[in-house]
Amino acid sequence: MTLNQGGIMRHLFLIHLFIFLFCFTVSAESIPYEKLVGVWTNSQDGVNHELTQKQVTDLCGMGFAIFHPDRQSEFHIRLKQNGKLMMYMDVLSKEPCTFEDNQLSCQMEGSMSGKSLGGGPEVTLFEKVRDGVYDMTSLMPDGKTVNKVQTGYRCPLTIAEALTWLESNSGPGETGKLTKGMFPPHKVEWLMKKAEAGDVRAQAGMGAMYLMAAVLNTGVEHDPVRGLSLLNKAAALGNVNAFVMLGNSNSLGFLANQSEDYAIAQKWYAKAAQAGHPGAQNAIGFLFLFGLPEQNVSKAIALMTSAAKQGHPSAHFNLSVIEIFFPNDLRKQMGLSLEKDFLSGLMHLKLAQEKQLEGAITVWQSLQSQFTPELTALVEGKLKSWKEKHPITYRGSYIYPNSDVGIHFKVAKSGQPLLSELDIRAALNMDTMKMDPIYDLYSTSETLKDHINYLQRCAALFQVMSKRIKAETKDPDEPNLQSKIRQATMFEKESVFLEKYTAEVKGDVKNLPEESQYHIDEIELLYHQRMEIQEQKTGKYLSEQDAKDVGTCQQIYNNLRK
Repeated sequence: MTLNQGGIMRHLFLIHLFIFLFCFTVSAESIPYEKLVGVWTNSQDGVNHELTQKQVTDLCGMGFAIFHPDRQSEFHIRLKQNGKLMMYMDVLSKEPCTFEDNQLSCQMEGSMSGKSLGGGPEVTLFEKVRDGVYDMTSLMPDGKTVNKVQTGYRCPLTIAEALTWLESNSGPGETGKLTKGMFPPHKVEWLMKKAEAGDVRAQAGMGAMYLMAAVLNTGVEHDPVRGLSLLNKAAALGNVNAFVMLGNSNSLGFLANQSEDYAIAQKWYAKAAQAGHPGAQNAIGFLFLFGLPEQNVSKAIALMTSAAKQGHPSAHFNLSVIEIFFPNDLRKQMGLSLEKDFLSGLMHLKLAQEKQLEGAITVWQSLQSQFTPELTALVEGKLKSWKEKHPITYRGSYIYPNSDVGIHFKVAKSGQPLLSELDIRAALNMDTMKMDPIYDLYSTSETLKDHINYLQRCAALFQVMSKRIKAETKDPDEPNLQSKIRQATMFEKESVFLEKYTAEVKGDVKNLPEESQYHIDEIELLYHQRMEIQEQKTGKYLSEQDAKDVGTCQQIYNNLRK
């Protein structure tokens, strides 16, 4: 039997039907609402009546529901990493819920890190297991069709204690701070002006920002109409980031306030994959693996491998799941070799874990106790070989947002990948470059990476200075015309020298200059952006720091020439 979308959906439907019949054929004990008042958490991965008190306490520290005496209800999630709040989600009832025949019905409204997620009806059926433990069946809005079943446990907190804990664990979170730092007001304003002027990369970036504002602090309001308009303009001109975000808008309908259309999403991802976008390659590969639109396992593996070579975490994770967890009957159905390559699987899992993919971290932690020193050494050797063979070259932008998509297998809290469920995530990234004074970097640098950093910064700064001064020489009445022409020529010459020197420092003169040049071009655009904003504020394009950096770069150039 081929494992395709229809097969998966039929399989899940039968499970849901069984649960539905089970829930409604058992004679349930009537539960007074007063027994539910308090703070609750749930088992996450289906029915589980055997959680320990420690496990319950740990779960209560990540998320819980509060059922108030007045029948208001609320649900909260707090995601932390290394003790820091990363992001949070709050879902609150808009009015008192109704409770009848062990069924709680509420109108809920949610937000994530301060951004509205909209709302709708929430129906939960309770069945007592024992005191303080209830099976909670989440129903679809019709009040009959089962969505999922989990086991609820009472948290060792009073409602007052839970509300106090929430107050001390709220705020933008590290993710919110990161996105706010990534999209400061002056940069958003600059991107808007570029988009209005017809800059296709800015149009794609702003379009993505309007959609992703549904869940992130991108510096603009969530505006699907404007976002889709800009993305379609950029897509018509062949912008790959626009292809990806248009795919995301159809696979995650809440981004554009529309229903999901996976067929259209796939078409957009396919366009981006053809252009070499790693996230799109992995997405299309994953769909090919499960027969959407047709099953082509060899093509699926090739696409995911190509994405992995570019360092995409979801691709690494999917390849690891295929090699480690696919059972022989599934491998046979798909035409995969029955000889699993566990070492390659563990290598890909480690690479995904290093890139902080949440599911990969969970799976890696669940397997670590089984590692012997010999196995660890073999995995590390394979890991080193892969990194040497597939170094990750610069691909992002310092001034334009980059759209991404991650499609991979879902993971249960136990660390077991769920082979019939997928996780789709949209992402919006913009590389940030800490523009510390070059003098500080130059005087304290010790590593090759530091040297490359300031050489590229100087090459870009000289190129920008040359272009800026050349623009001033277009006025024939300029009193210092000849001096400025000489200055522009000098900066251009020095920039070319530093570009070549940077390529040599990187080692492989044959293969790296193109990537090196791309990186310098991006820093050059960043300097142009900084100077345009500086000129708007002060009337002069050269800030005090940039003026000092020009002097430092001149010193670096002179030292290298000697």
